[in-house]
Amino acid sequence: MLKLKGSGIINKIVLGKARLKSDIKIEIENRNIDETEIENELLRFKNGIDFLISDLDNLILNYSTSKTDTDILNTQKIILKDPEFEKKIHNLISNDLLSLESALHTHFTELIDLFENMNNEYFAQRSADYKDVYGRFHKHLKGENDFLSEENLSEYIFVAKDVEPSLMIKLIAKNVAGICLEESNNTAHV
Repeated sequence: MLKLKGSGIINKIVLGKARLKSDIKIEIENRNIDETEIENELLRFKNGIDFLISDLDNLILNYSTSKTDTDILNTQKIILKDPEFEKKIHNLISNDLLSLESALHTHFTELIDLFENMNNEYFAQRSADYKDVYGRFHKHLKGENDFLSEENLSEYIFVAKDVEPSLMIKLIAKNVAGICLEESNNTAHV
């Protein structure tokens, strides 16, 4: 039997089936495009933004259970609607001839590193939002489905290294029995 030890945020013991989430590292092929592909890559970017904003609206409407949840999801919408984000991706695609996946990787890797290396805890925590948005965009481009397929998770204990803020909101809304994380941040217990 595996015995885990850590800090709890509530004084409660739960029993359930473990639902493991493997730590998926985003790997992309750094690919340049031909000038004839620019328009298609920009269209894929626009469609991805539209899809993710619609998905965030759905999360707010159907899963958000608190003002904090809504604030986190609205922050992610702000990230996606940021004119500087759009400008940077357009430049990376149009001028540097990077594929959309490569442009997103370049942009988000720089931002996540910047936020994680700040000497301000509040700003360092914002890296979780950027990781979440990047991961969700990447999954959308690959056509991957949501990690959660069961409607009722009340008999499951979610086990992972860490959890994205949007996934935590879904887990709570779907009444997961428990959550066991190796790592955590301030938005992990929305």
